[in-house]
Amino acid sequence: MQQDDPGSVLAAYREALALRKRHPALAIGSIRFLKPAGAVMSFVRESADGTILCVFNLSANAATWPRKAICGKLNLPHDNLEGYDATLPAWGHLIVPLR
Repeated sequence: MQQDDPGSVLAAYREALALRKRHPALAIGSIRFLKPAGAVMSFVRESADGTILCVFNLSANAATWPRKAICGKLNLPHDNLEGYDATLPAWGHLIVPLR
């Protein structure tokens, strides 16, 4: 049963809804898509309450996302991304509040 399975689709939806409640920019903010990097899709959601970076690996293989190059070109803060590895696992994602 999905209700008791932390890896279920239901659990993923619950996590996404909770994240959206914590960060209003994900619900009402503007969206700016960043330059694609292979199978990696990334965008920034911005509102008066904050800026959220969202990065998704749309591949069954690990993928690299050049965070410093892309964030630097777009003048996005990336200091708080230093602890994040730029390699995302298969189907992995990274969602980070930037401010």
